[in-house]
Amino acid sequence: MTKSIKNLFVAFLATVALISFALTGGAFGAKADVEVPAAPAGTAEVVAEKIAELESFEVLGTQVRTVDPLGMRFISVISDADLAKLPTNAMFGTLIIPSDLLDGELTLDTELVANVVARVGYNGKEVAEGYKGYTGVIIGNEEDYNFPIEDFTRDFTAVGYVTYAYGNGNFDTIYTEPVTTDLVEVADAVLNEVGADDNELLAQIVGMFLSDVTISVDATELKTGESTDLIINGMPDSNLAIEVVENEFVGFDAQTGKVYGKKVGTGKVEFKVTSINATASTQEITVSAIDVENEYF
Repeated sequence: MTKSIKNLFVAFLATVALISFALTGGAFGAKADVEVPAAPAGTAEVVAEKIAELESFEVLGTQVRTVDPLGMRFISVISDADLAKLPTNAMFGTLIIPSDLLDGELTLDTELVANVVARVGYNGKEVAEGYKGYTGVIIGNEEDYNFPIEDFTRDFTAVGYVTYAYGNGNFDTIYTEPVTTDLVEVADAVLNEVGADDNELLAQIVGMFLSDVTISVDATELKTGESTDLIINGMPDSNLAIEVVENEFVGFDAQTGKVYGKKVGTGKVEFKVTSINATASTQEITVSAIDVENEYF
């Protein structure tokens, strides 16, 4: 199955459940759940044994919900072959949580998790031949249902899950692998595939956070072995991934996130933001020799 965010973004129209969250208070609450229809007559409600695994059940991708209210949408898919292993009353859903609030695995027992309930089974939306899917969306809180601007670059982690009955009154839940992303990253990825002509809102989101990023250093004159901090301007996310192109005079310590003097001389260091929408920054740094007598005696 081809994993194309572009195709899903343009064509996917599955039933959606919305979850509202209040990040300041750390509380989550369901805004609306999908109505669960009754299973058709004659269909199995329980499977005989616990299912060992589902081979094709995953969070396939993410989208930006561009209609009001603005939000971030996670898309889960499952193959018809895996659906055939499950009873038709199996309950599907998506669990979503800010990554900085997650401690350990993401499950139904995780504190503060948003649980978006949906129903796939026999009436699911076909997203590709042999696959059905559903979506879960995270939006704002009761005061403003739109996704908060201050959290556009905050990572969120999501998993899809399915709970089903087996044997004599037993229940089991199977989870997908987790997916972690933020709203700006999703908007940027979509724009890279479908372009900005018909996606003005996405272009605005990306431009707001990525186009004006510049990176410099706290000190442009260093001694050999001395280090200095990076300064990120125009980006509220301190976890922004940056690539530093070193030279013979100046190096970069990825563990500390600091630039340091390697050799006496002057050289330009280049800083690259991982997004293609942010231009690279350069900084000239001069490295001089340590005065051994003053430094150590």
